Parts: sequence; C-alpha cells; structure tokens
Amino acid sequence: RRILDDPQAEVDLLVLANREPRGEDLARKIAAFVRGGGALVAFVGDAFDPIAWNRAFHDVAEQRLLPYAFGPVVRRAKDDPEDRYLLDLEHPTAHPLSQALAGDGETAGWVRQVPLRLNGFAPLLPDPAPAKPATGASERGRDESVVFRFRREPGTEGPGAIAAVEGPFGLGRSLWFGMGIDDAWNPNVVLPFLLVFLNDSALLMTRRTTAGRNIEVGQVLRTLLPRDASDVKLA
Repeated sequence: RRILDDPQAEVDLLVLANREPRGEDLARKIAAFVRGGGALVAFVGDAFDPIAWNRAFHDVAEQRLLPYAFGPVVRRAKDDPEDRYLLDLEHPTAHPLSQALAGDGETAGWVRQVPLRLNGFAPLLPDPAPAKPATGASERGRDESVVFRFRREPGTEGPGAIAAVEGPFGLGRSLWFGMGIDDAWNPNVVLPFLLVFLNDSALLMTRRTTAGRNIEVGQVLRTLLPRDASDVKLA
C-alpha cells in the first residue's frame, strides 16, 4: 500500500504472493496501477480466499484484472499419488510464456528436471462459452490468455484445469497463478521452473517498445490512455 501511495516510487512490477487483498480501496489502487501501465503477478497459497480475490479483481467490471474467476481450493489428500496435481509442461498453449517454458524447447527441458508437485492449488474457471458466431469465425482467441494448465485428472477427457492466465488491462498487464510460491503448497519451492518463470514473466510484462516513430507537422497522433489518467505529457 505504501508503495502505491508514493508518487515518487517508480514501480514497474508488483508481486502478490499468498496475500489477500485487504479492502476495496487497496484493490482499486492495484487496478489503477495496472491500468496506468504497471505489471502485476499474483500467486495464491494456503491463506488464499477465492471469494475475496474474485470479489476484488473479477466481479467488478471496472477493475477486472482477473480474466477468469478462481475456483474452489483443491488440497492434496494423504493417500494421493505423487504424480497428481502437476503442471502440464508437455503441452504448451499459444501464450509466449508457455511456448518458452513448456513443450520441447531447451529451456523447457531444463525447467522440467525437478517436477513441480503441489500440495494445493486453485484452478481458474473460464466463463461459459458464448454461442458460436454464425460466420464461423475462429474461437482460438478464447484460449490466448491461458499460460499453463494442470495435468488432466486420470479418467477425464479434454485439457486439464487452467493453472495460470495473463492478459492486458488498460495500459498494463496482469498474470494470475493458481499455485503458491511458499513451502505450504509447494514443498520444492526453489526450482528451476519458478526461477525462470519469474524472470521471464517480469521481462515480458514490463517490456517497453523502443521503436521510434516519425510524424509530420500537423499529423494527428492517436494513442491509448487509462481512464483515470491525469497530467498527460508527450515525451
């Protein structure tokens, strides 16, 4: 809260790890930070309350940083097999982070050296699919925000539950991961996957374009501004 209230603080990336959004005012400040061009990465954990997170970042349209709502928490039972509740790093999605860290690439092979076994997680639940357009337009875009999925449960069909999503909000971006980065839900927290994931996600979400742009005198210049922008300057 102090960082977001400090006008002198130059913050590009905000990371929430197993922290509940405390109050509507703080949720609005986080939404304004991302809308203004900031990046947010959020992890859940054993103190996670899906109702509170959905109420703060999904249910209100004006501050819907969270593309999909969090579902009920799933915890590992004592008799669960060791290979249950794993991230599916064998089948990458179309998202660039997934392409880099899953599949057959060199980096993907390195991060899979130690399986990421979880004691608990909170899947993300997509909204009901809209009716298929009569024009036959592609529905591929519906899955573009999905970064990772969990492995499919034995005896089930189709893709596994959604583990992480990422997308734009205003001028910024937010990424939401349904697993924790502490040892309560993730006993092997210091793993190649998490180290590379945090580094690559930070680079992707805070990258600024360096391309120059030439305009003629009198030419109209159009751009996107956050809804609550103030003291806008052209540099």
